[in-house]
Amino acid sequence: MQHLTFTVRNISATGASIAATNLAAIPDSFQLLMEMESTARRCAVVWRKPTQIGVQFT
Repeated sequence: MQHLTFTVRNISATGASIAATNLAAIPDSFQLLMEMESTARRCAVVWRKPTQIGVQFT
């Protein structure tokens, strides 16, 4: 399992905006584990920009 570090810029009950420098390495679906939570959230990428992605929680 690969671990990447990035910044969650915006989060809601249904999804989040994530910022990082190398987002090309992030697959179309993945598990997001945030430091303040004990369980991972399954995510699907819904949009991509050079330094940001938008994900929907599935």
